[in-house]
Amino acid sequence: MAAVAGLAGVIVALMHSNGINIWVGCLTALVIGAGVGILNGVIVIKLRLNPLIVTLGTMSIFSGLSMVMTGGLSKPLFVPAFNWLGSGRIFFVPFPVIVMLIVFAVLWLVLAKTPFGRFVYATGGNPEASSLLGVPVERTQMILYVISGISGAAAGIILAAMLGAAAPNAASQHLLTIIAAIILGGTSLFGGRGSVWGTLIAVLILGTLNNGLTLMNVSSFWQDVTRGVVLLLAVGLDQLRVRLQG
Repeated sequence: MAAVAGLAGVIVALMHSNGINIWVGCLTALVIGAGVGILNGVIVIKLRLNPLIVTLGTMSIFSGLSMVMTGGLSKPLFVPAFNWLGSGRIFFVPFPVIVMLIVFAVLWLVLAKTPFGRFVYATGGNPEASSLLGVPVERTQMILYVISGISGAAAGIILAAMLGAAAPNAASQHLLTIIAAIILGGTSLFGGRGSVWGTLIAVLILGTLNNGLTLMNVSSFWQDVTRGVVLLLAVGLDQLRVRLQG
């Protein structure tokens, strides 16, 4: 997610600097994000490689490509209409918050009220048994990888709009927070279980923690230590929850 977010911002900035309409750049970034998802899905599903190793590998690839394309430097993005995506408000509510709530609501509806949502939980819980029962496991996994790639690109676009610049590593500091929020929110490392609203609550808790550490002038090095501790605690709580549930 962090690598795709950084890549998306870089693509928008480079296309804009070359005279291409910034909204075309945004659309291109979303398409490339979907392409990253397809690439991960093909390698994992068709070649049967470990998904953790695959996504770590592609994270390194796309982070490196972002650095190559920018020379490791930030690219300015001062376009008022574009920057509004990151700093604008609707009825005093920040636009990124509105986008977040819409995304969470849509995901909840999909997971809780549609056959595809049931396919997602079944695929995560036991892909072999689900396949025998007629669940389109591979198609479900591929769609999820594409959604992940598009989500990462959208986050990168909003982050670039918020910062007024595109930096290759702009989202790298959020990687551990993303993982910790997902696990703390109720998603099992073993698959088959997860909560959209639980994830939202975890995001708010971790966001408050990060902001609190910043307001208290805690060193960024100690903030990294804190993120690591929180991730370990989240994994430990998930393991404990699994054991208690038998």
